[in-house]
Order: sequence, then C-alpha cells, then structure tokens
Amino acid sequence: MICNNCGRDNNENSKFCMGCGSQLYNSQPTFNQPMYNQQPMYNQQPTYGQPAYNQQPMYNQSFVSGQPKSNNTGLIIGIVIAVIVVIAVIGNLPSVSKMTNPVAGKWDCKSFDSGSANGDYIVTFTLNKDKTFRWEKYNDGASNYVKGKYTYEKKEKSNNNTGYSYYKVVIDGDEFVNNGVIQTQDYNSEYEIGILTSGDKRQAVMMNTKTYRMYYCYER
Repeated sequence: MICNNCGRDNNENSKFCMGCGSQLYNSQPTFNQPMYNQQPMYNQQPTYGQPAYNQQPMYNQSFVSGQPKSNNTGLIIGIVIAVIVVIAVIGNLPSVSKMTNPVAGKWDCKSFDSGSANGDYIVTFTLNKDKTFRWEKYNDGASNYVKGKYTYEKKEKSNNNTGYSYYKVVIDGDEFVNNGVIQTQDYNSEYEIGILTSGDKRQAVMMNTKTYRMYYCYER
C-alpha cells in the first residue's frame, strides 16, 4: 500500500507507514468507480412536464388579444362576391366623368343648317370634367384655339326628341390664338347644348346664343 505522505510501499494490511508513521487509508479513489452504473440523462423526464413533441402546434390556433378568432372564410367570400357584383353594375353605367359632369367630353362639330349637319368637321370643342375647355379649329388646334374655364347649368327644356338633355355653357377664355398670333382681346361666349346619349356614344347640338351659329357634334 503506497503512503500518501512519503510514497513508501507498505504491506496491504499495514495501518501506519513504516517510513513516516502516517496513517494509511484503504479507501479507493473516486475515479476508479465505473461510470456505466449511473443512469443516463436521456431516460429522465424533463422537469417542465410533457415532452415538447406532445404539445399542440401553435400554427393551428389563431389569436387576437389572447382570444381565438372566429372563422372568417364565409365573410371573405361574401365580400368578394359583393365586389364582383358592384364591378358588373358599374360596367353598365356611363363613365364617372359623365355622371359628375354631364357636358364633359371631346366634341368634333360640323356646321348645322336647316336641320341637318353639313360638310366636314370644322371645330373641336373639348370640355374637361375639371371645368376647363379648349375650342380649336379641327385638325389645326396648334395655331387656332381658345382655352380657359367654363361653367354649366341644366336647362329645363324639351323638344320632340325627349332623349336630349339641355345645358347652358358659359366659356371664359384666358388665351386666344388666331392663325398662330396671340390675341389681346377677351374671348367670352355662351352656348346652349343639347346632348343625346345613345349607349356610350353621344351626340350634341350646340348653338352660340350670341351669334346663333349652330353645330352638330359627335363625341370622339
């Protein structure tokens, strides 16, 4: 038996060292104990309860502020159907610009005499929905035009063709160009316009209430 104090080898049954007199111990060092008698860690249950793989997956639940959501599938389908119906209805209505401003449009006009349209187009009258206008010579608007603002109002008037709706349109020009030359005089005028709606294509009869010149127009 080896002495832990001086290192001398003694008899196995000796209680004291023959060299230095220190007490000898028969206890074996702890590192000689076999490790395979210990229980493996993987057989132990986790302290928090059930294994993680037994828990229900979170993605099957829906929460708002801790409360389960109701199934909104039926509501979503209903909204989609309602949107489709609205689009179909709007597709059969006049354009929004015509509903909010019934005189708005780009009109190509011929001379109108003795109850009929004559010859080629002579002017283009553009009434924008934002109440700006451009009156120009047909196909020559770069050098002969008037532009500015306008107002309109509905007129209570009818004729044999009840499909027409009548309006008074007052134009106030802020730029007047004649044959490429800018004019200095004001350009103001007033028209009476009767509009006939036939599907998505409209026609109009216009009369300048100052000169009584008349035009028959087709919406471009």
